[in-house]
Amino acid sequence: MTSYSWLLTILTKGDVKGFKPIPKRWPVEGTFSWLLNYRRLSRDYEVLPESSECWIYMAMSDLMLKRLCGTSTPKFQPKRLPPKRVRLTSESA
Repeated sequence: MTSYSWLLTILTKGDVKGFKPIPKRWPVEGTFSWLLNYRRLSRDYEVLPESSECWIYMAMSDLMLKRLCGTSTPKFQPKRLPPKRVRLTSESA
């Protein structure tokens, strides 16, 4: 039987009250929250993991461009047409 040298650390709350972020975990959670702003990445729509990876690269590239250029990139959503106005006329006979 193979033995592994793993060290298991169990974290307890201790005397800390309220919210206190764990330093290593905070950047990872922030990255996930930025990625979930993209509709395609909010659910697992893709069949292949390679295509999901490609969408993550595209989203992170978009985030880097936004931060470098200081402007936002356009949202790729179809334009909504304004509702048609119907003019009501009364016909007098």
